[in-house]
Amino acid sequence: MSDLNFHAPTWSDFQAIVRAYSEDKNPVKFLADTHIFNDKLAETMLIYGPPMRADKAQGTKAAYTHYVVNSGAALPDGENQLPGGVFQWAADYAASLGLEAKIKNGETVLIKKGYVERPCGQWVEGAGQPVSQVLRNAGIEVNKYRYGRLDVIPTTLFKFNEQAEGNSHSNAIWLADMSTLAYSSETYVRHQLALWGYDLSLFKWLESTETNTQGFVIGRDNHLIVCFRGTYERVDWLTDAKFRKVALPSGRGKVHRGFLGAFASVWPELKSFLKTHATGKKLFVTGHSLGAALAQLAGEQLTAANFDVHGVYLYGAPLVGNREFANSYNKRLFDQTFMYINNDDIVTRVPPPFLGYRRVGNPRNRFQFNHNHALNIFKPDDELEALPEDETGDLFLTPEQQAEVDLLFEDAIFTIDDSQRGIEAAYGTEFEAGLISDHSTGNYLFKFACAIVDDLWDVIERRGN
Repeated sequence: MSDLNFHAPTWSDFQAIVRAYSEDKNPVKFLADTHIFNDKLAETMLIYGPPMRADKAQGTKAAYTHYVVNSGAALPDGENQLPGGVFQWAADYAASLGLEAKIKNGETVLIKKGYVERPCGQWVEGAGQPVSQVLRNAGIEVNKYRYGRLDVIPTTLFKFNEQAEGNSHSNAIWLADMSTLAYSSETYVRHQLALWGYDLSLFKWLESTETNTQGFVIGRDNHLIVCFRGTYERVDWLTDAKFRKVALPSGRGKVHRGFLGAFASVWPELKSFLKTHATGKKLFVTGHSLGAALAQLAGEQLTAANFDVHGVYLYGAPLVGNREFANSYNKRLFDQTFMYINNDDIVTRVPPPFLGYRRVGNPRNRFQFNHNHALNIFKPDDELEALPEDETGDLFLTPEQQAEVDLLFEDAIFTIDDSQRGIEAAYGTEFEAGLISDHSTGNYLFKFACAIVDDLWDVIERRGN
């Protein structure tokens, strides 16, 4: 290994390292040794191992592009010949994330189907920067447009497992990516799902213009995914007029009036589609923010209608209903519900429990990322007794309690409004904390990827021992 350049590898260096790795009789030790020299390089080789084995040429090129764009590691200062030119490499990277790059009037534009083209300057050699830096800058533009982050670990590196029982990080990242995709237009959603290999004959777009509710159904193999979008406009479902609870038509408890209205507006078309297409298929239900609230209602209604709900995956989820609703939900989906909270995501605390709301699912399946990406069991400190209600559902709040509620909802509204604008505006590398970043889908996604990488390193360490 002494003759290999691990510090700031050029494309030729990287190919030599990959050859040595593939030919080494102890690849686990090779990765461990590489980690000593350059942990970001070792991480890239670890997660791109399957693509490089499946198609060595394309997999190795994708791996090197990822290393240059997303690792933040030192880049080679001198010449770095990229066959076909840096623009083609950057364009291929954009295509891998569902975007198209073209040169118009001497400038690069990024194209996201159904959206306005985004100018990105020049992605060419000789722009006063080393080739590797040009590729990194171009890749960052792609990341920002697609995920609102400067750095990305592609979900496609991991496999969705429809047979998985219990908490699955790979399923969690896929369904988080679906929940991120739900914020896009129907045109782009179709485009991206096709790139991911999903069967568009099993696609259904859900939309109510009256309630501004959107989502989609998609499937392949033996599963269907039901995904709901969070809000993309000014939030009105977190105001005083909306957090009154109303009875479910089924009579199984009371739920947030705004959530129920949004869900009811798409439930008939969802149920009709699934009656035709869900036979023999497992259902995975998911969403982020408001979408996670609708996913809870969908899970409860789908199981009541005898559909096979295999998992409900919730990201940045508000509380939806009272104790009676939670108890009814848990009779069917207690161990199939997985709730994820990023750091101090304020949306997961509204409406607050002292207003009579309760979380659903097995408490052992509620997970919380810390400010970094360590994932632990969520231990709430807000499970307070509910305040009394009158016969109309109105709560008796002291002025102090009302002020607390007003502040909480004000922060939540600000967070949701700005975090969704951030889908197309970078939050920064590594992990930032704060109202907006904690709720952003980009940070949820990236932290899941980091958690999977940690899992893979754990396997490497066990094999090494």
